[in-house]
Amino acid sequence: MSVHRFSVLTTVYSGSDPDLLVLSLTSAKIAISNASPHSGTHRVYVDGPVPDDIETVLTHFATDAAVMRGEVQQGPSHGLNRMLEMCKGDDIVFIQDGDDFSLPQRFRQSLLFFDAHPDVDLLGAQAIEFHIESDRIKALSYPTSHSSILSTLSRRAPFAHSSVGYRRSRLGDALRYDESMRNTIDLEIHSRLLLDGVLARNQPVIHTVLLFDGNFYRRRSGDKWPNEWRLYRMIQNKTGHRSDLLFLLLRGVVRYCPPHVHKLIYRLR
Repeated sequence: MSVHRFSVLTTVYSGSDPDLLVLSLTSAKIAISNASPHSGTHRVYVDGPVPDDIETVLTHFATDAAVMRGEVQQGPSHGLNRMLEMCKGDDIVFIQDGDDFSLPQRFRQSLLFFDAHPDVDLLGAQAIEFHIESDRIKALSYPTSHSSILSTLSRRAPFAHSSVGYRRSRLGDALRYDESMRNTIDLEIHSRLLLDGVLARNQPVIHTVLLFDGNFYRRRSGDKWPNEWRLYRMIQNKTGHRSDLLFLLLRGVVRYCPPHVHKLIYRLR
């Protein structure tokens, strides 16, 4: 078994929930420890000033994470790029949002998968949604083969961003988030890598719990739509899946619906 050096990247901002952040940082600490003998570093980027309750959480985890700070808020893509610059010597980097948490064997199992599939450079897994307001739990299903990931790309995001790992050692400078796509950064980088020929897989096991609070539905707003339209049209043109245009237009209509309509749609999925 190869012994890897890896990093886990998390961004934090003023709107982060301190309680969810505690869960996220604790889960990463456990999963990194369980990945021994691999050497993992949790990197946290603080995107601008944050409230005292978040500072208290960061102080508590000061010995468990390498914290970087930005003076002003510039969005998660900027923070991720700053951290990616710091881990150029790593073999693998994993993403973990500050309001999600990893299951204890996530990093260990993912590193084993990377070793067993040396041609795979982009790796995700299955996930669970937990809706805090209603205690609702839902298992999410993501395509596992490279071909099914590509065929899904023109209709929906084929990865749970918080489940993703990248083979940093081979992707090099291609592994960079587009800072102009502030609210669709995961779809942009995944579609770009896939359309450039990067081989991807999703593991058939659950590695991540996505924690949804009331703000989640407000983030599904029309603010995302212009970037989504541009990305999905680019994807459809390059893949030839232009028949998905009607689906894309319906998606745009939903984006401009009020949050309670988004909530109803998510319940009906």
